[in-house]
Amino acid sequence: MEEEISFNLTSMKMIDSIRIEVYLEKGNRRILECEVTGPDYGGKVLKQKHPRFAWDGFVYLVENAPAGANRYSITAKLVEV
Repeated sequence: MEEEISFNLTSMKMIDSIRIEVYLEKGNRRILECEVTGPDYGGKVLKQKHPRFAWDGFVYLVENAPAGANRYSITAKLVEV
């Protein structure tokens, strides 16, 4: 199972940072994978634990995002263990 998470953003100026966080609740016998599937704005996908619940997850972070009309997109996948 996979899900694309995307949005369009229009800005007159460069944006300092854009951040999307995706987490998977424990106990479902699957793991979460995540990858950038949209245009490459120099973003990174980093593994991260939820700060309160310790769920496995990912953060998609784009620093110094360009001005203009841009689409940001990642795909989150559930993989059977």
